[in-house]
Amino acid sequence: MTKHLLLLLIITLSSSITVAQNSTGFSEPENIQSLLDYRLPAWGYSNLYLDFSLNGTRQRSNRENASSINNQYEGEISPLYTRYHESEERISTFILNPMINLVRQDREFFSDQEESGHTLELDTNWNLREQWYREDSNLFFNGHSTGEFVQTDLREETVSQGTTEVDLRELQRSFNTTLSVGIGYGRIRNVNPMIRSLRLNERLQSLQTGQSLGSGDLHQAASHFTRFHGYQQSFDRPQKHFWGDLDPLLTTDLGTLEPFDLLYLTDVTSETIGQRNQGWEVKMAAGIHYSVFYNQESDRVSGLKESQLTQNTFFLPSLSGAWSKNITLKHQLAFQSSVSINIPLHDSSLQTVVHYRARGSWLYTLTDRVLLNAGATYERFGMTSPRSMMLFNSQINYFIEDRFVLFSGLNYFYFPDYENGANMTQDRRSFHFQAGVRYYLMRGLL
Repeated sequence: MTKHLLLLLIITLSSSITVAQNSTGFSEPENIQSLLDYRLPAWGYSNLYLDFSLNGTRQRSNRENASSINNQYEGEISPLYTRYHESEERISTFILNPMINLVRQDREFFSDQEESGHTLELDTNWNLREQWYREDSNLFFNGHSTGEFVQTDLREETVSQGTTEVDLRELQRSFNTTLSVGIGYGRIRNVNPMIRSLRLNERLQSLQTGQSLGSGDLHQAASHFTRFHGYQQSFDRPQKHFWGDLDPLLTTDLGTLEPFDLLYLTDVTSETIGQRNQGWEVKMAAGIHYSVFYNQESDRVSGLKESQLTQNTFFLPSLSGAWSKNITLKHQLAFQSSVSINIPLHDSSLQTVVHYRARGSWLYTLTDRVLLNAGATYERFGMTSPRSMMLFNSQINYFIEDRFVLFSGLNYFYFPDYENGANMTQDRRSFHFQAGVRYYLMRGLL
């Protein structure tokens, strides 16, 4: 079976690379000086969108003079608000995502037994991160707050030959929040805008019009590319406004180009380059995690009713580091490592848990339409009975156009000393293969 999956993956990847569109590449891919000199401009964006989904399943089985029915309906509403600001002095992110989910299920069995139930879930989570840099320094202070509130109402009812046998109600509420502050040194910059700027220059030079972007133009274009996502959020025709505002910033006059040549330049925003970062940082932080869980169950048939409240508070010291390096304009290596300790503050029955995680990754742009990602991750949990997990993964994406992608990937999981539930341990290995298509409703530059 494994051999067949590997053969299928090789065929998929080979066919993707063969038919991939290949435009002008980098003339000097080893020259990354522009990435080293790049500095973040002050920019940001905010957006709000609403996801709505409605799903349903109807199933019926017949035998002789009896039938069984299994119907399930699900509806979900989920708005998402994001605000992002970035500059050399400050990086700020705020995300708010409430969600309402309703699931209803009805079942009828051959034995004249009926089951019905519904689940209503209300979920609100937020993530706020602020990072401030000292003036003309790589020393920074970091504040991070996350939280989630979930309320779930469940009802289950069973009727057999007209008699109600089960009528259960359950209410669950949970609240989790973490607040941490830290200090660190170093800086990791998002250099995607400079990569876009260099790609624009390569395309411009390939037109053989005698025009090219100088050093000042490259930085002006990179600064403008950081705002592309904001144009997408603000205008019905973002490309028209974006390129119209860029032209006056450059010494090169893009307005003199033929329409087909200009269209070739604007396609640079559709090229796939992945998430490109440059730099390193080390950070120490300490925080408090508080969680509370309330559960109430009631049986209307027996009249029984019970509830339970659980609260926990943990102290969370942590140390983390990250490094990202563009070996060339096409290759990127990255490494992240962190160790955190969950120390219970009140409940002596809870154990202190140490969590260690390390990950290395490699990104390679085969062409402007084919992107390869590969990586390895190691995680270790616990102290007295530690558990480990290793993951090796790879994925290749072929961007047919701006929103349509073919993808395939391989994931290999390894769990040494995995407990199988019978007071025994064993090694567990898991191999996953995936291939499919993806359609982006919205894609924007980072």
